[in-house]
Amino acid sequence: MVVAVVTPALMALFIVGAREPVSPPGWTTLAGLVALMAAATVATYLPRPGTGSRLDIGCTPCASVAAITVPIAVVLLTTSPHAVPSALLALGVAIFGLRQRLTDPSTCPA
Repeated sequence: MVVAVVTPALMALFIVGAREPVSPPGWTTLAGLVALMAAATVATYLPRPGTGSRLDIGCTPCASVAAITVPIAVVLLTTSPHAVPSALLALGVAIFGLRQRLTDPSTCPA
């Protein structure tokens, strides 16, 4: 549910940051994928149902690296509007963050 809410919000941010209403279809597609990957990364930090209200930060320093990839991807897309190479780089960063988050151990060793 969080992904469904955050993805359009991020996409709107990317379009506003582009400063032009019309963009190349390739850039728009890549920006949509970046928004989807970033929203999925954000969703992994929210508490799961039945686990209380504490954020699921993780237990390794790598968990914070995944969180940092979301603003980096946003900056890459908004500082170089309509640039497909920047959008590809932002997508790579967003995929790296999501992959890092999904492969992070769920429990810390004792």
